Amino acid sequence: MDRALGEVWDVFQSSLNGLGLDAAFRTDDGSTSGWDAVGSISGVDVTVELRAAPTVADVSALENPRDGAYLIVVARRLSTAVRAVLIERGIGFFDARGHLRLWHRPLLVDTTVPALGAATNGGVRLRFDVPSLLDVALAVLDGSVTVAGVRGTAALVDRSPSTVSKLLATLRAAHLVDDRGEPTVPDLFDAVVDSWHPVRMPLADLPRPGSGPVNDRLRLGFDDPDGPGWVLADAFAAAAWAAPVVLGGDAAPDFYLPDAQSLRHARTLFGDAEFGRHKSTVAVAPAPFVCRHRYDRSQAFNNPFLAPSPVVAALDLAMDPARGRETLEVWSRQLPPGVRRVW
Repeated sequence: MDRALGEVWDVFQSSLNGLGLDAAFRTDDGSTSGWDAVGSISGVDVTVELRAAPTVADVSALENPRDGAYLIVVARRLSTAVRAVLIERGIGFFDARGHLRLWHRPLLVDTTVPALGAATNGGVRLRFDVPSLLDVALAVLDGSVTVAGVRGTAALVDRSPSTVSKLLATLRAAHLVDDRGEPTVPDLFDAVVDSWHPVRMPLADLPRPGSGPVNDRLRLGFDDPDGPGWVLADAFAAAAWAAPVVLGGDAAPDFYLPDAQSLRHARTLFGDAEFGRHKSTVAVAPAPFVCRHRYDRSQAFNNPFLAPSPVVAALDLAMDPARGRETLEVWSRQLPPGVRRVW
């Protein structure tokens, strides 16, 4: 059992003990029994499958133990769609983000439990909806921290080195970042996803290259790719990084904008629209990093607009717990150069 899953296993057992459930297990490497652990919980024979972040396809393929034991999936992360399949199939589960369900008479438990890392962080939930912390978290996920260091990251996110240093220390204390500035995978990504809620607005038109003063007013940033500006979002951002998404020929592009002022100008110049009749959608970026770290992907993707970091594209996909997560899994098997998996 590797160290990361070992931590999940320890938290699972602690959760059982905290609920007063009498549990005993024998762990295995899968070579003899085919399972990660077998044992009993309060008199119910159980078999445990230990996974990092199983997909719907993974849990749909699970076979019930031949000896009739109650099957439980213990995982670092379970999406809403995966949980639904487990419930439908009568399989118990433990999600290390803080949920335990054991539903096999006389064992009837469906409750929240302390999440992995909660104890080491003093029980305080990190506020990733605060732009400064989100900026640094994105820089860690993107790999910018390990490449550029504290000072380079501070310049990238336009914050002081002392602020970046303090926020990195906060993430380390929560065991979401290691001493080298590398993210704990997938914990940091999952923590950011939970606070990733951009508010999209449909517009009646979209920006175009070569529009001069209009683009300057919009802060589009066509002429200065190293500075802040608009970036593609959602499926268009994912497609720019070769993710397996489908875009129709008339699909309306989605964008992230640097600030609220850019959003106001966009609504004034292009006009609001109804979803379904819109030509584009816009949202203020959840953190400045999104619109300050931009890439020209026009050679790989036939679109003139700049793309965000692939981490941003992955976060947009992950907002859809079913199809988005499945797309991430497929994308992970064929990542292009420059994209590393942190989910």
